[in-house]
Amino acid sequence: MTAPTIANETSQFGFFASTGDVVATGDEITLALVRSSGTAVAPSTTTPGAVNLLAGRYLVNYVAGAQAPTGGTVSTALTLNDIQVANSTATETQTAGDVANLGQTVILDIPQTSTLALVNTSAEEVTFTSANLTITSNYRNPVTCAAS
Repeated sequence: MTAPTIANETSQFGFFASTGDVVATGDEITLALVRSSGTAVAPSTTTPGAVNLLAGRYLVNYVAGAQAPTGGTVSTALTLNDIQVANSTATETQTAGDVANLGQTVILDIPQTSTLALVNTSAEEVTFTSANLTITSNYRNPVTCAAS
């Protein structure tokens, strides 16, 4: 058996955060760059609060805290080029005014430069007390084994 080999690739990342934002239904949660490495992940130059991603594979994780609106249900999702990302929705129902904690992790394969955003998909305007988005590029299983 051949020993495992480890891919020699440099991961790039971006960490974005919001410390509070009142967001209308369907609008982006405004996120600001906190720290990044490389050029694959960068703040969007065309959509405030969104993120530009170069072609590649990404591990994307978000968490958000929000005050439940009158209806009690808070919902968020990621959008890629204004299209909702499959399996990225997080929904929680709380008593109005209580904090709802939301989060989701997805792997995205992006064939061309794209814009990623975290969006309020609730039926009502929501006050987000915090939100964090972490994106890591070159996400893949770095260890491969070959039988001999």
